[in-house]
Amino acid sequence: WYTINGQIPLANVIAAYQAKNAASYAASLVNLAHPGTYDATAGVAPAWAAATGGVGTGTEWLETGILPASGWSAFVQFDSATTGQRALFGQTGAVGAEFSLYYTFGPGATVRYASGGNVAAPPELLTGNLGMAGNSGYRNGVGEGLIPAWTNLATATINLLRRKGGGLAFIGQYWATVVYDITVTPAQALELAGVGGLMAAL
Repeated sequence: WYTINGQIPLANVIAAYQAKNAASYAASLVNLAHPGTYDATAGVAPAWAAATGGVGTGTEWLETGILPASGWSAFVQFDSATTGQRALFGQTGAVGAEFSLYYTFGPGATVRYASGGNVAAPPELLTGNLGMAGNSGYRNGVGEGLIPAWTNLATATINLLRRKGGGLAFIGQYWATVVYDITVTPAQALELAGVGGLMAAL
């Protein structure tokens, strides 16, 4: 699924993590695209079951060791989340070089895409897929506005289930994340992250 049925070369997949229907909790931490490189490690380990994936309660998070760059893409599939200004993925450190996703961001109950700057788009999303590709935000594979471009270099690595550097952590079922070092196209984003897309079918 992370090569979008062969459309994206494996070399451009920085990492792919699948918690739902993984063989075990340990398997859910493995970078499927390049095992042994950027395997996730537990900061605070989530509960895990094959049917639900990782279960966040607002304190759990995973470290990837990945330092992102301008023009990258990332998509996260999740389910049964809880409202309340909580992050799903990412990092912040240097101004103008953030790479993060909030599935709920108050008080206006929006999602929040952050890159060189940030864009808030209502409503919040408690089940589905959020992503970014270059300067575009994606909700369930559909483009949702432009995000300001990077003006700096990243200084912090990516966390799963929270934004490294600040913000409340995820509450809900975490299914999968993929990170690319290219900007995927709108058609590819829809096939990967759309309702009924590859990540929804995991």
